[in-house]
Amino acid sequence: MLIANSIGANLIESTVTVFTKKGEKTNSNPSYVNKNGAIGTSSGVGANGELKVTKSN
Repeated sequence: MLIANSIGANLIESTVTVFTKKGEKTNSNPSYVNKNGAIGTSSGVGANGELKVTKSN
């Protein structure tokens, strides 16, 4: 008797638009700033000042 097992996973990718240290909108530049002005952390600032999570595990 042959039993085949498979495991699948769905990957959902969401783009997050944040602002760089030069004030440009980006969803790929790692030089974005968080609400305190720190560069390249796990969060950024959106167009209306809202906190955006930019990295996850």
